[in-house]
Amino acid sequence: MKIRVLSVFLVVCCLYVSGCTKQETVLGPKTEVSSYSEETLDVKGALSLEVLSDTSNIEVYAWDKSSVKFEITKKIRGTESKDILKAKLEDFKIDINKEDNKIIFSSKYDGKASSLADKSVDLKIFLPQNTDNIYCKVDIGTIKFYDDLYCDLKAEIKTANIDINKIEGRVNLTGDMGNLTIHEGKVKAGSSAKVNFGNITIKAAFEEGGEYGFETGVGNLEFKLPEESRICIEGIGNVEINEFNDTSYPTKVKLNSGMGKITAVKS
Repeated sequence: MKIRVLSVFLVVCCLYVSGCTKQETVLGPKTEVSSYSEETLDVKGALSLEVLSDTSNIEVYAWDKSSVKFEITKKIRGTESKDILKAKLEDFKIDINKEDNKIIFSSKYDGKASSLADKSVDLKIFLPQNTDNIYCKVDIGTIKFYDDLYCDLKAEIKTANIDINKIEGRVNLTGDMGNLTIHEGKVKAGSSAKVNFGNITIKAAFEEGGEYGFETGVGNLEFKLPEESRICIEGIGNVEINEFNDTSYPTKVKLNSGMGKITAVKS
């Protein structure tokens, strides 16, 4: 019964995230206006990228150029005339700063909106292969990495889901509400994730000899790791399955769920 209640709660959480970003609840007809811009910056050497945003839906891709490209779509919804809504687009403050090989993208809405769903920035980022690290701080939105990442990723969120197709690097996440999903790759030593509400799902290998920690207050921890993994997983909470409980292995992974299920199985 507890798991059923948890599942319903997490569905509500996901709908909340989606509603804050791409959908809207209205009492009357609303009009949407948008504006598009793009900027490309050349990079020499390993890139360090920071993305800071209050409300964004972010998509990250890799390409074979020695530059970073930002495709930015600002959106405003409301019941006012189109001219008034277009004027509100100017309330988005977007800055892109570059110093050596470090690029900082920041976006913030300084105007008034009737709800969080009435303002958003859709951001597409194209990264060079030689990327060293990425830092994302997003209040509300989504972050999805479509192509392979060969770098470290650090993220701080309030209400956002993070989806990673494949990564070989260290991952560190802290946040209030959101799901973390890693579909493939090798998670490097020192990786961690801690959220108050949300699921953490990892289908990847772990670097041997490291220590890892993944924690959720309310949510499920689901890990599917290579069969040959020489790791020891310690589960704190409702451990349904743990196929990695050999304490002699030096690679240590701690999983902690306050309310939810913990599963660690061999792929």
